[in-house]
Amino acid sequence: MPRIYRLFFASILLLSLNLYGLAGCAGDPARAQKAHSGRSSLNSPTPSSPPAPLNQGTLSLPELPPRQGAKKNATESSTGRPDEKEGSIPESSTPPKSVGKQAELIFHGSRQTKKVALTFDACEDEQPRGYDAKITEILKASQVPATIFLGGKWVESHPAAARELGSCPLFELGNHSYLHPDFSKISLEHMREEILRTQKIVEKATGQRPRLFRFPFGRYTRQALQVVEELGLKSIQWDVVTGDPDPNIKAADIEREVFRLTRGGSIIIMHINGRGWHTAEALPKIIKGLREKGFEFVTVSQLLLEKP
Repeated sequence: MPRIYRLFFASILLLSLNLYGLAGCAGDPARAQKAHSGRSSLNSPTPSSPPAPLNQGTLSLPELPPRQGAKKNATESSTGRPDEKEGSIPESSTPPKSVGKQAELIFHGSRQTKKVALTFDACEDEQPRGYDAKITEILKASQVPATIFLGGKWVESHPAAARELGSCPLFELGNHSYLHPDFSKISLEHMREEILRTQKIVEKATGQRPRLFRFPFGRYTRQALQVVEELGLKSIQWDVVTGDPDPNIKAADIEREVFRLTRGGSIIIMHINGRGWHTAEALPKIIKGLREKGFEFVTVSQLLLEKP
């Protein structure tokens, strides 16, 4: 065979082999990447799947060494349960690895009991809030115990209402911070100031020293839980959200959600600071309906005495 023909067929063979190799890389992205970059992507780490939401009654988080003035980014915060301000449902918290003494976050009591706790938040920030005395009247008339979380600023604005709540043996008073800040965004020193200032204000106004604390908006960090624990209080969330701060949520909507979500040991959140737009309207039917279902009303502290 003439030499020119041998060269022609050799060129055709080489071209075919190159085309086959490129086609193989295109069909396998890993091979293609290796062919172009010299590195294989097959061993590169894959993103981890998001953590599953927690449905525990008590979430234990570790105490961490306090860092004065430290701030946590909002993306590092946790809520664990629906945001009380707008009734929205943020992501659930992720428990870190257990180290040292545990700080507890409580969403509900024992599921083996038929006892439940009604809770009401009375808070305000720089903008003054009101007081829904009708709720207090209904609770007293129905002889229903309740736990009311008081903001320090709200107590200063409503001293007579605070005294009334503190004088009623049906009511347990909790601490809801002074000015209702987001505890996922403030320093540890600011957290302590908010809690301790409110402790003094509530005790002076009502004679009761709170033993329970509720995070504003339900937002917290691991460090925030540690601060609450160090100050001798228990962190209380909720497992039944009524959405009552939303004026578009009517009394019938509140009733339906409470009846749908309430289980043994439930902690139900509502508002008594004028931001529970239809709470007083819904409350009589809630009390009647839950009693008909066999539930007994207690304070949060009484609920926590029940064995799991």
